[in-house]
Amino acid sequence: EIHLLKTNTFNFFWLLLLIVPLGLVGYYVKDKFRKKEREKPIFDNSDYIQLGNFKFYTANNVLKAEHKTISLSEKETKALKIFAENKDQVVEREKLMKEIWEDEGIVVISRNVDVLVSKLRKKLSDDNSLKFINVHGRGYKFVIE
Repeated sequence: EIHLLKTNTFNFFWLLLLIVPLGLVGYYVKDKFRKKEREKPIFDNSDYIQLGNFKFYTANNVLKAEHKTISLSEKETKALKIFAENKDQVVEREKLMKEIWEDEGIVVISRNVDVLVSKLRKKLSDDNSLKFINVHGRGYKFVIE
């Protein structure tokens, strides 16, 4: 009878050793998910760049027009931000290649820039006042007419 009591106590002890860490892990994971929910993008009207009819939310990789939201990739966001900061100026292909890819250790060819600009043109096609002008042998100029 004494032996049986020791076995039950032993099992109870191991059960506690298992439940307590699992409970702590569960609490930690639940707290992580709650933080994620609070961090969901809230479109703050002061945190965008106006590009023609679009509001460009760089932190959220999003373009918003009146009734439309367009998602951008990280690279599209980086490129559009560079163009927005250098509006009406020629942005050299090399600058785009360096800031979008090479700073992350990726070496690319200038064709990658052309493809990226093509994708941006399509995504911005709803607003005819936004144009990417190819400057032969140099890069692109972003203009808002």
